[in-house]
Amino acid sequence: MPRQAFPLRRCDIFKSYRDALSFLTVIRFNSPDFDGRKAVYSFVPVGLTVGLPLWLFYSYAQGFLPQTAMAVITVLYLVLITGALHLDGLADTADGIFSFRDREKMLEIMRDSRIGTMGAVAIVMVLLIKAFSAYSLGNPLYFLLIPAYSRFSMVFGFYMFEYARKEGTAAAFFGNFSPLIFVQGIIILALSFLLGLPQFITFNIAFLVFIFLITRLYRNKIGGITGDMLGGMCEASEAFLFLVAVCIW
Repeated sequence: MPRQAFPLRRCDIFKSYRDALSFLTVIRFNSPDFDGRKAVYSFVPVGLTVGLPLWLFYSYAQGFLPQTAMAVITVLYLVLITGALHLDGLADTADGIFSFRDREKMLEIMRDSRIGTMGAVAIVMVLLIKAFSAYSLGNPLYFLLIPAYSRFSMVFGFYMFEYARKEGTAAAFFGNFSPLIFVQGIIILALSFLLGLPQFITFNIAFLVFIFLITRLYRNKIGGITGDMLGGMCEASEAFLFLVAVCIW
């Protein structure tokens, strides 16, 4: 059955943001008419919403709190604000893809709620990278923008791939998206440029290289994408961009 195309009207903008916020964070709204496909158009604004408290925290807490404490608070905040949703997807994706089985077996492994060795390793590595980066970074701007970039990575996943399962929770988010879905990327590009993101060009090239590599991996391994894989993409891109920021800062 072909995917149905749909537009995003102006009157849907608030609803799109509300539904995206409800799905991507622990901030919940009563939404009987939840529309996952339209929510995808607001992933970047939700990412900025997630990053804003971190930006303010680092802007005003530097000099008052030890860097170690700030790094721990950052990691805890990123886990708690998402309800560990993306970390769960990261673990399932790592267990499936790095099992080196056939496609159907990988998908079956991802469905298993238990965390295997590769999933545990992936979670530990991502949290360590984020903690190290939060400890080392001195520019609060990264803490505003990186959560938005990482949510934007998932937009590429929705646009480039078919849903890999016949049914599942994430199926409600897939559709025949218009290229206008990428307009939200202009928001973070404009903000990162206007606010003076250090090494603007290098940072954005690194982001695009990451998107190319992870989508290539997903295509070679699965030929599609699942909700777990999208969560894994979000977490991996967030950790990668924090590490890039440390390297170019």
